[in-house]
Amino acid sequence: MISRFLAVRGRQAGVRPRRRAQAAAVAEHGWRDGVLPEVRLLTEWPDGAGRSPRFWLSDLPDDARSLAWSA
Repeated sequence: MISRFLAVRGRQAGVRPRRRAQAAAVAEHGWRDGVLPEVRLLTEWPDGAGRSPRFWLSDLPDDARSLAWSA
């Protein structure tokens, strides 16, 4: 199987992510600065697919350049 991948950094939009970020920040610090955390959108295009059928949100750190997968 051959696929192409794309990773883009950004911030989620919407009520649910905002509420989750607020609850996590208040639980950890007791306050919230109003900025949503950055996440990565990982997208996979299998060879021959016309559009991106698979995507995931990830909170991988910036230094995670390659991952080793074991089966």
